[in-house]
Amino acid sequence: LAGNIAGVITIIGNYQRLNGIKNSGLLHFEARLPDLIPSIRLLAAYDKAAIETFDDVFTLDNRSLATAEIAYQAYPFMYVGMMYRWTFTYDEATDSYKPQERVEPRVSFQFNF
Repeated sequence: LAGNIAGVITIIGNYQRLNGIKNSGLLHFEARLPDLIPSIRLLAAYDKAAIETFDDVFTLDNRSLATAEIAYQAYPFMYVGMMYRWTFTYDEATDSYKPQERVEPRVSFQFNF
């Protein structure tokens, strides 16, 4: 599923589940705002695995990954920005998953072919 709202925001979503197999649901949801502010790229995404019920989609746990990015177009082919990631990591000492939040600087190159 994909859509565009007023030519400003692009929303992309995908859900798949294997029939008859428990916890086989996979979700990907993404929003892009590439032209909201000139020379600024805004992106956000959410991924979830092992979905069984509709309530699983809205719970952040060790099967979830959320990201957000803001980047400035320094040159026509280069972006400089920051990415925020929300994920989980396994802690062997407590035998449990703990949330992990990271902010990462990034430089990315974009070429059209």
